[in-house]
Amino acid sequence: NEGAKLQKMILLKKKNLGTLPATIAPPTAEELLHSISWLENEKNQIEFIQKKARLLCYDYGDVICEEHEMPQGIHLIISGMTKLYGSNPYYGVDKDVYEQRNPTRMPYTDYLVSGAIIGELNCLTKQEMEYTVTCETAVQTCFISMDDLFEAFDKFLECPSLEYKIWLKLALDITIKTFKENLAYQDWSYKICAKLPNVYVMDVPTHSKRDIYDGTMDEVILVHGSVQDCQQLQPYFAPCILPKTCHQVQGTAAVTKLLIVRTTTTVKMKSRRRSSVCQYHSSARRQDTATARNVNTDGSNHHSLHSDSDTTLAAQGQSIGVSFL
Repeated sequence: NEGAKLQKMILLKKKNLGTLPATIAPPTAEELLHSISWLENEKNQIEFIQKKARLLCYDYGDVICEEHEMPQGIHLIISGMTKLYGSNPYYGVDKDVYEQRNPTRMPYTDYLVSGAIIGELNCLTKQEMEYTVTCETAVQTCFISMDDLFEAFDKFLECPSLEYKIWLKLALDITIKTFKENLAYQDWSYKICAKLPNVYVMDVPTHSKRDIYDGTMDEVILVHGSVQDCQQLQPYFAPCILPKTCHQVQGTAAVTKLLIVRTTTTVKMKSRRRSSVCQYHSSARRQDTATARNVNTDGSNHHSLHSDSDTTLAAQGQSIGVSFL
């Protein structure tokens, strides 16, 4: 009968558990770098990051970064668990405007494990951290300083540029969250993945204008910064879905990004258009990169990913599945 079959299946699964290894080796830094979505197994980019990055070790209770301090770089968590806590992010909206529209900032807490990245958005925008990250266990991270990250941006400008791919990854994360909050009962995670080939990020520099919903766009999501409807003079602040009655917007923040979901019948955008988006940030960055940063590890132990004998990360261990935010 069905009960006997179910019991037999349970016993079989319990027996199979005995053949599993007692422990699973943690992923190595090289394996995690290959798994980062914005590196996409790009050999040259990964090799550059490997040469520049360092392994940092933290103990339980150590602080990796604090709210309101300027970012030093990004951390890729290799092993361990961290606790992230702070208030709702500004998403590039002017602080005074945000606090006027949201008098009470809701605190939030999250936990990050192997494969998660800390500080991407803050490094891109050069804005202060909006959360504190502490170690819940012993933690090892792969640290890439801001100077090295921006050097990589200038080095890898071929379309899609490295900077653009990071913005796209962040924009997709913000978009899915916005859709879930505003359009309930719809599986937007699946829908965005299905539309991924028709998704791109548009930059809207301050005081410049961009046409939207011109017949080639299904959705336009403001993922960072703020814009103003050029016809209705209605301001919009990230993150939000721009209404289809809005056909031209003007940037009103230092860094404003739109995620565009094109119609399925739209011809693929020419590469030069997306390239111009990437190179805009690169040229703007070169104008204000006169000062170099000295990275402080706040007492953490660290060493270079590449030793003096040029041993690579490949010798560090075995791989396991990696989860990402």
